[in-house]
Amino acid sequence: MTDGNRQNKVVLDAPHRFVDVSSGILRTVTADIGKQTQRISMEFAVSMDGLENSTAEQLNTLSKLLESTSKQLETTKQDMDENIGSLRECASLTKEEATPCLRVLAEEAEGVLKSMSSADELAKRKHAQLVEQMDHRNEMFEQKLRKDHDEFSRMHARRLANVLQYQF
Repeated sequence: MTDGNRQNKVVLDAPHRFVDVSSGILRTVTADIGKQTQRISMEFAVSMDGLENSTAEQLNTLSKLLESTSKQLETTKQDMDENIGSLRECASLTKEEATPCLRVLAEEAEGVLKSMSSADELAKRKHAQLVEQMDHRNEMFEQKLRKDHDEFSRMHARRLANVLQYQF
């Protein structure tokens, strides 16, 4: 084969060589991307399961608190009904007879109001605390996801640069 024929053959093989190199680069890059994507997907699924479980537990706790508050309100309603009966009794009494009865009713009403107020405050604080914990978990999860994505992007860019640099 003469040098002219050899040069023509090299020129004709150049497009084939380019296609071979390009497909080699793509296979190398996409294989790593597929593995990394699968790993990140698995980590994401595990994180979401954990977040889902903790959210379910917190909602269960909140449900129990609301149930407890509901029971306290029912008890308070019963106490108020009893107090109404006592008030009716007191209404039929003379002023001298009614004064001690009214004092007792006032003390009972004050106690009921305090218990309602403290139960309501406790429920509000617990709810706020649960919401704050959930927000914090969500924020930490988002930060981890961003960090993993940034690391993956940098790693992918480095590998692609290395492959391109090696091939050319």
